[in-house]
Parts: sequence; C-alpha cells; structure tokens
Amino acid sequence: EMDWHDLLTLWKGLNLLIARVMTNTPSTVKQYPHEVHNLDRIAWHRIPAEQPATLGYFMEDYIGHLEHHVRQILPGF
Repeated sequence: EMDWHDLLTLWKGLNLLIARVMTNTPSTVKQYPHEVHNLDRIAWHRIPAEQPATLGYFMEDYIGHLEHHVRQILPGF
C-alpha cells in the first residue's frame, strides 16, 4: 500500500547504495574463491554447491537479475 513514487524512490536509493558498495569493494575481496556458499540456492544463475563462488560473481548475478526485472517493466530498456 505504498505510494508508487515513494516505492520507486526507495528502490532507486537502495540500488544506488548497493552499486556504491560494489564499486568500493576491492578486487581481491570480489575475486576471493569461497568453497562454502549458497549460490546454488539463492543466485539468479546458480553455481553448483561443489564449485567455488566469488562475491564478484554474486554481484554480477545481482545486476543481471535487476536488469531482467527492469526489462520486464520497461521493455525497451
């Protein structure tokens, strides 16, 4: 029951914050392989549990998922 404009403002603000965190995350942190992860369950494009995953992959996966939804709302995007 939230006003549409307020919802969009919130969504934009949250995603700008996420983008800022992504931009300021060091490459060494983004590319560090994690043997134990849950991207086999929560990622948009999942990684098998037995395959190492990186934060960088999860960040890129989030962007792809976000763009997918934007294209659903704005087909010409």
